[in-house]
Amino acid sequence: MSLFTFGFLFNQTHMRFIGIFACLYSISFSSICQNIELVNDDFTDSTKYIDLTKKLIWGNNSGIRSAFRLVNKQDQSGLTYKAITQSDSARKHSGYQLPNSLKASLVYDYRFQDFDRNNDSLTIEFDVLWDVLVSGGNQGRIVVALMHDYPDSIQDNTITDSVNAEAPFGRPAYSFRILNRIPQGANNYANMMYGGGKDSLGEFEKFSSGPNRWWLPGFISGPGGIAPESSAPEYPLSGVVRWLNYTTASVTRWKHYTWKINPERLEVKVRTSGLPAGQDTLLMFMVVPKPGPENEMLAKMQTGHSLNQPLDSLPILYNWFEKVNGVRFIMAGKNPTYFANISVKGSSGGLVSNKGKLEHQIVKLFPNPAKDKIHVSVKDSETGSQYEIVNSKGQTLMNGNIDRNSNEIKLSGLHQGLYLIRVVENSGRIRQQKFLIE
Repeated sequence: MSLFTFGFLFNQTHMRFIGIFACLYSISFSSICQNIELVNDDFTDSTKYIDLTKKLIWGNNSGIRSAFRLVNKQDQSGLTYKAITQSDSARKHSGYQLPNSLKASLVYDYRFQDFDRNNDSLTIEFDVLWDVLVSGGNQGRIVVALMHDYPDSIQDNTITDSVNAEAPFGRPAYSFRILNRIPQGANNYANMMYGGGKDSLGEFEKFSSGPNRWWLPGFISGPGGIAPESSAPEYPLSGVVRWLNYTTASVTRWKHYTWKINPERLEVKVRTSGLPAGQDTLLMFMVVPKPGPENEMLAKMQTGHSLNQPLDSLPILYNWFEKVNGVRFIMAGKNPTYFANISVKGSSGGLVSNKGKLEHQIVKLFPNPAKDKIHVSVKDSETGSQYEIVNSKGQTLMNGNIDRNSNEIKLSGLHQGLYLIRVVENSGRIRQQKFLIE
């Protein structure tokens, strides 16, 4: 990788100069550079994160205003961190059903360089403290979403003005949530899932009631649209893995969470902040096989989760997300929560150039819905591009060559349902579009 490329990464991802210099030094000796900092935020610099509460006008404000404030927050042991939390006014308008609400947008993001997960891991770490534990509801939950297809920019008023646009807030690849519920054993305290919504690519929700329609970029349902706290079977029989053993949220001590995103296994661990990493407790894990023969994927899930009986099929809308480029931190609203010390690290081999960027709505096809064939064209496509048709389980069912002009693709053998056509160019650029067969 060239010095120019690393200079570009520095501008795009807030990497520290010392980390980049160390990586360049190690690469010159053909060793592997680990733990490149994609995000490192102790909230002393408010320009490091993307504040989605500034993407709409909420409450009684006459203009754009942040719903977050920075505080020095001390727990009962005396440990103090500089933290981000909701403002008092934001908690009053933290709903999503009124035009002046924050519309589930108590969200701050970090966008980083595209990261290829095929052989490399990401580690996301942060500290959290709650003001109150509750006996029901989700008013103090937190959600962390690893994003893919994060847009280059999110415009002001996108919440309402772009409600018909496709994924203007990016798409969740994997996410987990922690609830501040008590008593022990009464409810689900934590869960983790892939994707979300009714799209195999993952989606955030929209609110719709009468004339009111807007995005809810802080809401993610389970795959297929299920409620993550529902009584659905445990992953991989459903799309959600749950933690029920004890409440991990705390009002007395800062808690340190570590989310390890390995190529085929996700893990969430927790410890009391300030303690060494060796004292972590494993909360949840999820085996996430890469695309391949379905019987091999099922065997990995069965063995990894110690199931007594073989699996019949993959979980609903199962998808393995190859590239990610952002992380989203979500606060539910009324109950104060505090985040501190945000860190995202990855091995250098996973960093890819913008040539691997996923681009939507550049593949044009008709008819849609289709029956027995589609006509496809790709704007500015490179010579030698390949196409793949993928089903909702992430399985490639057809492939072949494609050019920038009109291509007729026969759909013989494909059943009714939602599919994705993906065009992969020699440079690594990926373009895709959904279509329906009826």
